[in-house]
Amino acid sequence: MEHFSVSDLWKRGIAGFKAISSLLLAVCLFSVSVKAQTKIGGVPGPINPYAYLQLGDSGTANKGLLVARVTLTATTQAAPLGAHVAGMVVYNLVAVNDVVPGLYYNDGTRWVLIAAVQLGQSAYLRIADTAAMLAPYLNDAQNGLHKSGQIAKLGGALIEPTNIGTSIANPLSISGLQSGTNNDSILVVDPLTNNLRFISKASLLNALYFNNGLTRNGDSVQLGGTLTHPTVINTDPVNTLSIKGLPDGQFTDSIVTVAPNTGTLRKVSPAALGTTMVKQISLATAGQTVFTTPMVITSLDKVQVFRNGVEVPFNATVGTSQITLILFSDTNNACFDGDEIKIYQWQ
Repeated sequence: MEHFSVSDLWKRGIAGFKAISSLLLAVCLFSVSVKAQTKIGGVPGPINPYAYLQLGDSGTANKGLLVARVTLTATTQAAPLGAHVAGMVVYNLVAVNDVVPGLYYNDGTRWVLIAAVQLGQSAYLRIADTAAMLAPYLNDAQNGLHKSGQIAKLGGALIEPTNIGTSIANPLSISGLQSGTNNDSILVVDPLTNNLRFISKASLLNALYFNNGLTRNGDSVQLGGTLTHPTVINTDPVNTLSIKGLPDGQFTDSIVTVAPNTGTLRKVSPAALGTTMVKQISLATAGQTVFTTPMVITSLDKVQVFRNGVEVPFNATVGTSQITLILFSDTNNACFDGDEIKIYQWQ
């Protein structure tokens, strides 16, 4: 049996007390740490009672929360996790399949992108999802628009006066229009209000007036009619004026002249031009003696006849256009086939 002195017992009691005190202090501290909340960084101060973890206050904070950066493969694939875990938050680094770089959370079945959408002056946090989920955010489309799912498309009734502002730099154009017909209406613009209107073909033709040498014939506008004011057609050496298909004229017809200073068209009768000489050449047939003159005979002195270059006499009656040649018996008193008969006549 071991014996201890009073001094030894005292020393051993003190050591045991210290051990027990240390153990009690550790237990207390552990209990406090288990129940306590944690604040990281920032200005010392109270912690939000509802937070397990609180980051530094904004007073001196110059750091943020860096979420785990991973490479997702698809919203339906848990990788790089071994399985979908509801509430897991990561930042995806790549764009592949249906994922893009951004902050994602896991709803237990897939990854969901957390996207910030700016609407007007207010920011809203919206979850990018299927078209069915997005469609409700587009309430309606009207006044020339209509809604198709989550898409607003052009087309629909206007419910208020609508203005589209254009300029020289920003005109309005419509490509791909189908070809029209001559029965289509015409789109016009009101000069006072700029409102678009249409005019039917019949209304347009009835509203148009044609004069000064033009005439309406049904749906056609034709050249022809009374001139209502002096009219000028400008020509030049390149852009000339010509009329084709004119019939042959008569020597008694008037002649069209041009005033040298104004270019005005006028007519002058043959009588106003003074003495006019006309030459006519024809080929006779065998036995022919009667020939027609170019003009009505006003005097036998104004007619001269040549047969094969030799002047021959003739008989004629004033007021007619016919002469009878007087030939010699050596030609049987008539022409041979192919004789050239040349008649000169003066007015």
